[in-house]
Amino acid sequence: MDCCYAGGMRRTFPYTLKGNHCRIAATAPASKAYVVTGTVVDPIGAFTQALMESFTTPEACISIGDNRVTTTSLFEFLQREIAQSDRGGVQKPTIEGSLTETLFEYRAVPRLRAEYSHWADEKTAYAKIVVICRALSEENFQSLFALHRYLVRKYSRSFQTLFKQDDGTFVYVPVSHAVVGRYLGFMRRLNLLQDEKIQLSSRGTLIARNWESRGNQLLLDAADAYLIERGMTQNDLIGAARRVLQNRRIPTKDEVADNLSLTNYRLSKSDIGILLDLLAYAGALRVAEKRAYFPW
Repeated sequence: MDCCYAGGMRRTFPYTLKGNHCRIAATAPASKAYVVTGTVVDPIGAFTQALMESFTTPEACISIGDNRVTTTSLFEFLQREIAQSDRGGVQKPTIEGSLTETLFEYRAVPRLRAEYSHWADEKTAYAKIVVICRALSEENFQSLFALHRYLVRKYSRSFQTLFKQDDGTFVYVPVSHAVVGRYLGFMRRLNLLQDEKIQLSSRGTLIARNWESRGNQLLLDAADAYLIERGMTQNDLIGAARRVLQNRRIPTKDEVADNLSLTNYRLSKSDIGILLDLLAYAGALRVAEKRAYFPW
């Protein structure tokens, strides 16, 4: 749907893709077809900016009463946005082909899920925190090593990692004690554990008892309290993801952390990654493969 080619004239794109498809593009003869870094000029053109905004505005919908976005309604929205911008005189959106199905549906707010998201991979940080809460409600552990042995035995799917052997093949092996220790440290910062003990706090106990019915709600409450203590909110993390996306980068844990480092907020990349996981699986963000987090 997007084209940054600085063409000298309007051209017809050759049909080389199989199946039904639709192409929407806008070219400008005098525009650069690449991004120059380190400048104050916005690297996102008017057409690309309008395309990105179509995902978060009701103006791209079919009508006021119909929240669906189709190729036709999307193209009409792009035409209006370009005409109102300072690029209206040089960029003229064109469309070839059409798709009958709905492209996507606009929602004013994300659909938060109070209950545990069973579709989440068991190896995610989100799942590991819930598993540790459950384990601590099932047994008493006098040491990190005792907890580690219990987790890799009973909840092995969550606490395994791929290991490359000498012959080049991969096998799953238990994670190290240090991995479990890092999660305990984060859970202590979320006040899910008692101080200096490997035991659940009242908040952690509540999650262990209600993890399936309202685990997400309880985890978000804990995350909110953690952020408030540091002068932040969920919107600060989501806003950082948006800024990363505007700079044409994929909003991963590292990119969001780098963006926040330019502000007064200071969180470790590890904590940011786990917090983004909690937000994503609760529905406040969308999560894609390779831990990319997309703001609503």
